[in-house]
Amino acid sequence: IPENLKKTLTPSEQEIKVYKSIFVKNGKLIFEEYLKSIYLPYCGKNCIGFIVEGDSMEPRVPIGSIVVINTDIKELEHRNVAAFLVNGKSYIRRVMKQNGKEYLVSDNPNYDPIFLDQTDEIIVIGKVIKLIVENFI
Repeated sequence: IPENLKKTLTPSEQEIKVYKSIFVKNGKLIFEEYLKSIYLPYCGKNCIGFIVEGDSMEPRVPIGSIVVINTDIKELEHRNVAAFLVNGKSYIRRVMKQNGKEYLVSDNPNYDPIFLDQTDEIIVIGKVIKLIVENFI
């Protein structure tokens, strides 16, 4: 690539690598299938992007959009949207906290909630801090 065509980052920009999937191996998060990089204003030291594949968070988070996740933010408040691994499967869900219980819900009413006290293994990947809807018409 010629020098004048290379992407140069200003001090306020950050490269976010976008991946297709995630899993855990030996207790460590592994990001798999690098797709591309996007450049955004600085949003935190450990941010990563994923392509949304399912319709569970529609209409707010459409299929094919990119969610940017800050993997340093694990403490989640009521109604925060975050990425999770539940029994090894990845999810983008909204956290609900009511009557001393926590559960994960979809914005799409066709999906059942995931009750955290009934789940074998839950790993918080991080909080969704940005949504990028590509090919918006």
